[in-house]
Amino acid sequence: MADAVARDLRMPAASRRVGRRPLVNRKSMVAFFFALPLILIVACLVVYPAFYSMHLATLNKSMTKFVGLGNFEFLFKRNTFWMVVEQSVLFAVTAVVFKAVIGFVVAHFVHNIPLKGQRKWRGMLLIPWVIPPAMSTLAFADVPSGLRASATTLSAMAQRNNPPRPGCRNHIRSPARRVQTVSFI
Repeated sequence: MADAVARDLRMPAASRRVGRRPLVNRKSMVAFFFALPLILIVACLVVYPAFYSMHLATLNKSMTKFVGLGNFEFLFKRNTFWMVVEQSVLFAVTAVVFKAVIGFVVAHFVHNIPLKGQRKWRGMLLIPWVIPPAMSTLAFADVPSGLRASATTLSAMAQRNNPPRPGCRNHIRSPARRVQTVSFI
């Protein structure tokens, strides 16, 4: 499409400068002009909020006074912050590992499908890819609460008829185990 626009914008040969093409006739400039609205949208929706959030991070709680990096000093001294960082890293690493392994297995199956019923099998194998990552985000949103977490609720429902034996711990009560469980799901 950029070629067609550049071709239509060409000026007659008599008015062209020798050795240099006009700026608008260059394919790269036409492509840039086509991408300019997207660049502006990204700048408005991503870059501006990023810089604004950095500005807000340097203000006090009531957002009236500049405190610099004091907020970060306060966070880095708290154990809760480091526990959240640890859980986030654990979730990210386990999710990437599980997704990579499952992806390689599914790719192997898709590659080695017999010709008969190939479309049906490929469709079934692509279902996990079609389900949006938002589902795992929703499942992970309740993990820190412990009581409302999806896996904890399912575990409690399953144990109503089978109460836990004395001394037997529910693996979902540990925050690290909850993150691993949701990552696996």
